Amino acid sequence: MTISPSVRGLLWMLAQTTSMCAMMTAVRHLSFDGFSGPQLVFFRGIMGLMVLLPWLLHTIRYEPKILAPPQWKFVMWRSLISVVGILCWFLALTGMSVSDVTAVQFTHPLFVVVGAALLLRENVGAWRWSAVLIGFLGGIGDHPPRLYAV
Repeated sequence: MTISPSVRGLLWMLAQTTSMCAMMTAVRHLSFDGFSGPQLVFFRGIMGLMVLLPWLLHTIRYEPKILAPPQWKFVMWRSLISVVGILCWFLALTGMSVSDVTAVQFTHPLFVVVGAALLLRENVGAWRWSAVLIGFLGGIGDHPPRLYAV
């Protein structure tokens, strides 16, 4: 039985969404058991390494050149930024409700537009800026600013 590319893509997205929900739930529950955010990031990295280890060993043996790209400094910066982002996300999950963290995650595209305009000097037109403003107001309306008890 062959699966159409659209259905295959849908199934991959469903698997990704399910795994993200499972990870958020696990982080939240493990934080109640006394695990800190950095510990959870470490264990997430170990689990990722275990999943990718067969590919890594195969690549080291048969295609080692792809593990040392010419732009290795950019790869290291991207990795560092990724780890810091995951650490901030896990710290948010340990201190906020999952619904609040998810609502903040929905504002991600807004920050991408602002970052593209400021850092990449992308030309952002009036329609896109108005969409960012409406999205920001929607985020504020959905979850108004409040102080969290520490």
